[in-house]
Amino acid sequence: MKEKTVLPRHIASGRMTLLFMIVLTFLNIILYYMHSSISFPYSAFVPFVAIVFGDFFWLQSGSMFPIYISYAIALTCLAVYIIGWFRSRRHFGWFVGIAIFYFLDTAFMVYALWGGSNVDLLIDLALHSLIIYSFMMAALYHLQEKKRLKENPLFSEEVDA
Repeated sequence: MKEKTVLPRHIASGRMTLLFMIVLTFLNIILYYMHSSISFPYSAFVPFVAIVFGDFFWLQSGSMFPIYISYAIALTCLAVYIIGWFRSRRHFGWFVGIAIFYFLDTAFMVYALWGGSNVDLLIDLALHSLIIYSFMMAALYHLQEKKRLKENPLFSEEVDA
């Protein structure tokens, strides 16, 4: 009986983690353009850094080309996350793909911040690891729920996986 209530909660938790990460990434970009010193660590690193580098290279060169490239990188990354959020409701494979994509984001963050403050890097790394764990657990529980519904189709209306 407990299994019926636990599995969908973990799936919903993974989806909410993804949505929260997407919203905070958008907020980081907006706060950057507002020249705020606030930044949320529970967000994607690559879209934010792409915007910052595009802005920096635009100021250095005066050409709009770096801004276009940075927007394309940031929007592509965010589009993958948003599509993953919509598609993860029915297909567990999207959680695995999003976890791998976010792992690559984390690897780039570690590479980019390796020489700086280790405390900040450790906090960001811990939060990124928590997000990846949430995605992988959601994928695992999604797969278990799919197997359970295949074995016992009578419960298919009770749980919307």
